[in-house]
Amino acid sequence: MAKIFAPVESGLNPAHDFVVEREALRFAAEAGVPVSTPTAFGCIEDAYVFRYIRMEWVDGREAGDVLPGFGAAELEGFVQAFKGLLRKLNRQPSRRLFDPIDAVERAVHNPRLSALPDTLAGDMRARARAAKASASVFVHGDLTRENVLIRPDGGIVVIDFADSNIAPAE
Repeated sequence: MAKIFAPVESGLNPAHDFVVEREALRFAAEAGVPVSTPTAFGCIEDAYVFRYIRMEWVDGREAGDVLPGFGAAELEGFVQAFKGLLRKLNRQPSRRLFDPIDAVERAVHNPRLSALPDTLAGDMRARARAAKASASVFVHGDLTRENVLIRPDGGIVVIDFADSNIAPAE
């Protein structure tokens, strides 16, 4: 399995995503969170410059495809296991991983708010500004049904850490 980042020429800041993914995978694995283990990383140059991370194959399916077939007891087990993994992830790193973000400013200036009615967007901005943040913790940044895999034995594997960041906890 390989993750290939957008070419340098795209203007999407792939160097940042590459560093974040590598460091976040290491952090998560050290925290005891099952991830696809990196086996190699590097850069390929041809007409464009691509960074890549090669990882071990994970025998699993996306949670979004599996969870609808779960019964109540299986769903409860998944939720409890996933909460346990989040407790391991959402903690202060013991070393610097990458540059932290200003989560309040990011929320206040989120371009997605422009799609909302002005009153709702204004309320969400006000709530973000009023949030009292405590110590900064590691945050995956993109936990979606596609980025959580479920193995045949029910084990959970978290993937795609490129949007991870260090952000204040509430």
